[in-house]
Amino acid sequence: MRFILWSSQMGQSLLQNGLFQRGKVTKIAHRALELTFEKEGLELATFLTGEKDENSYPAISDQVDTAVDEAGLNGASAILAKEVALGVLRKAFYSSEEHERLYYGKLSRTFSLMLTLRNEPKVVEYFKGMSGNFVLLIGSDIIIRALSERYLPEADQMTVNMLRILRASGSKLLLTRMVADEVHAHLEGTDYEFINWFAELEPYMTPELVRHCKKILVRAYFYARFDRSNNARPAGWKSFLGQFCDYADLHRTEKARDQIKGYLIEKFGFDYLDDEDLSLLTDDSEVSALAAKFKSIKSEEVLALNDARQILAVYGKRREMREGHKPNPYGYRSWWLTHETKVRHATADLIHKKGSQYIIRPEFILNFISLSPRMEEVRASYNAVFPTLLGVRLANRMREDIFHDVMGRAKEMKSVDDARAKVMMAEMSNRLKGDNFKRYEIELSSGLLG
Repeated sequence: MRFILWSSQMGQSLLQNGLFQRGKVTKIAHRALELTFEKEGLELATFLTGEKDENSYPAISDQVDTAVDEAGLNGASAILAKEVALGVLRKAFYSSEEHERLYYGKLSRTFSLMLTLRNEPKVVEYFKGMSGNFVLLIGSDIIIRALSERYLPEADQMTVNMLRILRASGSKLLLTRMVADEVHAHLEGTDYEFINWFAELEPYMTPELVRHCKKILVRAYFYARFDRSNNARPAGWKSFLGQFCDYADLHRTEKARDQIKGYLIEKFGFDYLDDEDLSLLTDDSEVSALAAKFKSIKSEEVLALNDARQILAVYGKRREMREGHKPNPYGYRSWWLTHETKVRHATADLIHKKGSQYIIRPEFILNFISLSPRMEEVRASYNAVFPTLLGVRLANRMREDIFHDVMGRAKEMKSVDDARAKVMMAEMSNRLKGDNFKRYEIELSSGLLG
């Protein structure tokens, strides 16, 4: 595999320093992949059985830590090995080749099927009985992740390819008014984040700093800008956001919302549910009562109301389509497609009353398509780009308040010339490599960097 060769080449410089044996980074990268897909399989299995209220994407960086420990490395050699392994895996995920994607697919299906069937045998019946024509209310988290893939090679656009595969399998993808509003609000918030923390420092930003930003679209923008091999990379921040709506209109709410809604419908083939459509599926008093249960887990009242209406719209859609009560809890067609699970523990009584869950995860549907005999044609058509890393994130990030503290310190570079600023940023980036950022967090939190 290409990334194995690359890891070996990168390892040569470290071998010259006698830091670790030949091939250890290769083994670490392989082992981290196995651990990641095993973790993803467990997450999916516990989600289906309702044993876990909140999902946390398995982070590959955590699995690299485990693989480094298993390899017996410590100290400077462990930090260097982790840095090289993460570099290898980033390139393998975001600039992948077909044989690498096929390998990921085999790992993903093996662990997901093995662990899911062990925990929930009813899934077998589900795979046999469903025809693939789902009706899916798409979550804003899925859409934002799809937008972040704009500058990746087509084969590595995991979320975009998932939506394309779902449409090809006969599924109907629904965009609600609430979700369109949330996407717009996210773009607004991301723009403020960029203006406040990154605009002045853009010429000095490094991958080590960028990866700690919580805003996925900011990371996507910088990674695209860092990729000098991509001639189509964005010219600047305004043109990056201008792909989704006119930048000048972004903070003019109604106009921007209409532009974003139109873009999403055209780009992803969504059908749109406006307020009138939603009023036929949900009851305002029920929405308000359910939203009240989310106050402790949602930062804003509007987000609680949005989630409540989205959840009740799923049950309303099932009622409209006369799906009725299913003996198999996974046999419904209508679902909320999202990785959002914080609301689950607050809706136990609703789930009991309705007799079924309302959330379905992308990994589960893709496993259905990849394993169902009826989906053979769709699976074959998209075999080379079949997404297998949807429930995975590459790295953990420092807390947002700590990251903003780091960026605030970086702004002090305005008082020095360009050459000195680049050196200072490089020093800061080096401190954030490997596990160093955890130590950096402690130092900042305790005031040791004063």
